[in-house]
Amino acid sequence: MLTLQIPTLLAVLATALMAVVIFAPERAAPRPTVSFAPPLAPAPLDTAPRTFSRFADWGPDAGSPDAGPIPAAHSIPDADSFFAAAVPQPPGWPALVDRRAAGCDASARLALVEALLAIETPWARAILQRVLDDEREPAVRAAVTAAGICDLDATGDGTRTG
Repeated sequence: MLTLQIPTLLAVLATALMAVVIFAPERAAPRPTVSFAPPLAPAPLDTAPRTFSRFADWGPDAGSPDAGPIPAAHSIPDADSFFAAAVPQPPGWPALVDRRAAGCDASARLALVEALLAIETPWARAILQRVLDDEREPAVRAAVTAAGICDLDATGDGTRTG
């Protein structure tokens, strides 16, 4: 009698397990998480000279008899360097705070100035002095000069007037 009940019991148990596997609800998808981290800053502009020139393809090959002497490097203007002078470069002082901040826009530079003004440490004052030297944006310069932290006296000995 026991030999008939055990296989029947195992068959019923296997059927119940298969029903659970087949008809069980699917696992819920993970909820998307929100990151509150600021977006990554764009890479700083590459200031290294380029190794190629748009003018390199002009003229005959170096091995041909029509090649002639190689002109001096300064006699052929590079189009990239010619037009780079017309495009203003962003100031370099944000890189003193964080290397990733190089090339940030004026609103981000203004936020950096406000943060440096709040810190009031010697290294922050040195960076703020550099802001006055490098910055072209009037709003950012006005924020530094309005604080009066970086106004040096006429002797230049580093004493503050305010």
